[in-house]
Amino acid sequence: MDVEKFIADMLDVDTPRDLQKEIGPSELLGCERRLWHRMNDTPRCNFGALKLPAWMGRVLHEALAKEADRQDVWGDRYLIEHAMLLDGMPCHVDWIDRPAKELGDWKTATKAKLVPSKFPGIAQRSQVHNNARIARANGIEIETVVLVGIPRDGTEDDIKVHREPYDEAVALHGLRQLERVRDAKFAPPPTEHYKFCRDYCDFYDPTEVVGCPGRRR
Repeated sequence: MDVEKFIADMLDVDTPRDLQKEIGPSELLGCERRLWHRMNDTPRCNFGALKLPAWMGRVLHEALAKEADRQDVWGDRYLIEHAMLLDGMPCHVDWIDRPAKELGDWKTATKAKLVPSKFPGIAQRSQVHNNARIARANGIEIETVVLVGIPRDGTEDDIKVHREPYDEAVALHGLRQLERVRDAKFAPPPTEHYKFCRDYCDFYDPTEVVGCPGRRR
């Protein structure tokens, strides 16, 4: 087996979310420069970005969805990978527990990113609250949002669970960023360090001819 080619081919598969043109809740309160490029249809210019962490997260999501189906035989408790739309903004909710009126999102990260000072981050909170806002507008009762951090380099003892009441103000905070970037006449300055952009952003471009060079300091 050509292991390197096998793995490269496995990772080089676009998901429906990769091809999505509309801005979703998961893109709010992250890097404004990346959001600006997304909104202005900048073509992908970084073909060397790392893909394994995202693939691991996707595979874990699929396994958790199957487990929810196994535990909810009749399908009357959970909504899993539930797609919804509000005012042109799509969202795909990892899970909704209807009797508990909870909406949750699985997050995979390293243990270092799951310490209390980093998890949950404001972008993660914005995403789950906007998902809840969209769910409520679609007639689903949500009172609590949940973020579950699952470490790629740890055990079940390292899983972090964060719950908080739904707060529309948190959702609207993310939407204000979207409006600000939409109205921007020029590209915002980079937010992330160039080494992070080089490894994880489709728009990393050290020449800045098409994309973004990342922050140098």
